[in-house]
Amino acid sequence: MGVSIPSTPIRSVERDSLDSCIDPTPQISQQIGEAPGPGPVQPVAAPAQSLLGEPVSELAEPLSARLFRMVPASRQSPSHGTTSRRLRPPLHCRWLSTPPCGCQTGGMYLNGLPVTADQLKTLALTNYGHFTSFVAHHREVRGLSLHLQRLVRDCRTVFDADLDENQVRELIAKALAGHDEDVVVRVTVFDPDLEMGHPARPAAPSILITARAAPTGLAKPLRLQSAAYARELPRVKHVGLFGALHHRRAAQVAGFDDVLLTTANGLITEIATSNIGLIDSEGRLVWPQADVLPGTTMRLLSQARDEEVLTRPISLAELPDYIGAIATNAAVGVRAVTTVDDTVWQIQHDIVDTLRTEYESIPLERV
Repeated sequence: MGVSIPSTPIRSVERDSLDSCIDPTPQISQQIGEAPGPGPVQPVAAPAQSLLGEPVSELAEPLSARLFRMVPASRQSPSHGTTSRRLRPPLHCRWLSTPPCGCQTGGMYLNGLPVTADQLKTLALTNYGHFTSFVAHHREVRGLSLHLQRLVRDCRTVFDADLDENQVRELIAKALAGHDEDVVVRVTVFDPDLEMGHPARPAAPSILITARAAPTGLAKPLRLQSAAYARELPRVKHVGLFGALHHRRAAQVAGFDDVLLTTANGLITEIATSNIGLIDSEGRLVWPQADVLPGTTMRLLSQARDEEVLTRPISLAELPDYIGAIATNAAVGVRAVTTVDDTVWQIQHDIVDTLRTEYESIPLERV
């Protein structure tokens, strides 16, 4: 069954998920002055348009009118001794259109149009779908073909439907229009009409595209805590992240950065949202032989290597036999791993720097 992305009617434009931006508190505080208590907020939203440049009519009140709320912030003024209240919005935000704070960091688009809260209800409450993420550098992406192939392959597995790769590529290109900065793009495939009680009904997958600012600078080395856990359908990049995030949280509570997943008998598989590679005593890159997500960064790095890349079972007990480790995913590329439980490697390693350089030298594909 082929999938034709519908042109979704737009009833309202809602605010996107919270993401980093400039705190608009000072600007809004000046507008409301020394308010005696909570009151309604009336932010002015810029006229919304679809990715095709068409105006979106019948706009509902933006979510900002509900999310930007008055919160008491009692403060003693040293000069006047008075207590004031000011508007305290969330510290992070990203908008579909220009918000009161002037943030313009992208938006969320469903099949090429600004998405509504109602259209996201199934994704939020049923949480059934799949996705891929990548960094776009001025509308160029490393490994774009692999990401598109993943979406097509996973759509067949998750929905038993064929995804139009060219149409997805076109929607990505339109979503990136006007983005000169580096952004992390996430393409999520889900069916807004899917019912929890009847998931076997013929699906009509839709394409949700979001963008956020890409991380800058070199990511700090990772310290990992191991945990026995296997993701459901590990070869599919699906939206069911509860188990992985639960173990990541437990690792961070214990003072680590992330979790290294293993089988019940201690064989290494993957990190919560990354692949892991080990460096043996001869300086060769070794991937765990396990049922894991075939990450695009892992595949690209293996192809770029002039030297032999190995795959074999690796147990936690064997980690001291290796001289280093890396984590790979499309958002950060190649990242050093310095600790797994009680095994510690040196922070700076020439081979890790070489692997990072080799990955960054891979040509980009134009969207």
